[in-house]
Amino acid sequence: MTLIRIFAGDHSYLDAFIAVVPNETPIVVFSIDGSLTASVSVTGRDPRVRPGAVDVARFWHEQGFLLLYVTARPDMQQRGVAAWLAQHNFPHAMLYFAPSFLMDPLKQKTCYLRQLQSEGMRIHAAYGSNKDVAVYASAGVDTDRIATVGGRRKHTNCVIVDSYSAHLAELASSTKFFFHSS
Repeated sequence: MTLIRIFAGDHSYLDAFIAVVPNETPIVVFSIDGSLTASVSVTGRDPRVRPGAVDVARFWHEQGFLLLYVTARPDMQQRGVAAWLAQHNFPHAMLYFAPSFLMDPLKQKTCYLRQLQSEGMRIHAAYGSNKDVAVYASAGVDTDRIATVGGRRKHTNCVIVDSYSAHLAELASSTKFFFHSS
């Protein structure tokens, strides 16, 4: 549902998307930078999409999971990131940004994921870069449901995804990790 609020005085407005989510809804989390992107752009240029990332996100969406894209980027970049996701055909999902500039945005991500779980959502799987593994684990996600994508092998206590294409084949055949509901 889209909510638009126009303020009487100066006619400024706020638009927001509201999601009403039933208890125990299984969600799949994707960190944007380093997981969905194959490059990071702090200059506003169009970062490259990691090959196969859209297909894996679509797979989970088609299986009925609610998707959540999270980023430590400040909320002032919301429109640009949302446009990037749409431009590259990622499925529509909830988006989480760090509020403005924070000293510890990864801690904020952890707190947000914990809050979602305390409100009844269940994180079924979480994808990210090496820096996200600790965030997800601190939020209570089982390490066998955390996937680190590309990059160096910093963590051995999570699932390593070398290629989203190969990972998608594993998911489709349901022979490899966290496809089945917990």
